[in-house]
Amino acid sequence: MNADFISAIQELGKEKGIDPELLFQAVDDALVAAYKKNTGTNQNVRVDMNKETGEIHVYAQRTVVEGEADGINEMTLEDAQAINPQYLAGDIVEVEVTPKNFGRIAAQNAKQFVVQEAAEMMLSSAVRVFSLTEKTMVFRSLPAGAEITTFFAPAWM
Repeated sequence: MNADFISAIQELGKEKGIDPELLFQAVDDALVAAYKKNTGTNQNVRVDMNKETGEIHVYAQRTVVEGEADGINEMTLEDAQAINPQYLAGDIVEVEVTPKNFGRIAAQNAKQFVVQEAAEMMLSSAVRVFSLTEKTMVFRSLPAGAEITTFFAPAWM
C-alpha cells in the first residue's frame, strides 16, 4: 500500500459521503482476510496500517498458556517470558508475521473489498434517507396536458 491508496480512500469517503474511518476499518478487515487466505491459516491476527504512509504490519495474537501450546493461537509461558519477563499466563502476545510480498496481494484484495463496502454503505445510507419519509404522501403539480400516472408503493417499500 502507499500514500496514494490512503488518499484515494479518504477522497472516496468525502465523495460518497461515507466516514473514511469506516472505509479504513473495511480495509483492515480485508487485509486480515487476505492474510488468512494467503497463508492458509486461521490464527488470530491484527493488522496495523499507517494512515499517512500506507505501511502495513500484521501481528499474530497468541495467548500465553502454561504447559503445551498449540503453536498457532497459543504460546508457552517460557517463550513469552523470553520476549518480555512480565508476561503471565492468559496474556496476549503480539508477534509480527507480515509476509514479504503482502503489500501487492493485500492491495488487490483491499481494493475489491473497499469498492464492495462503499457500495453497501451508500445503499444503507440511501435506505436510511428514504426510511425517514416512510408513510408520507408527496404532491406534485403537473403542467397542463401532461400524462398522469399514479403510483402506489407497496407497504414493504
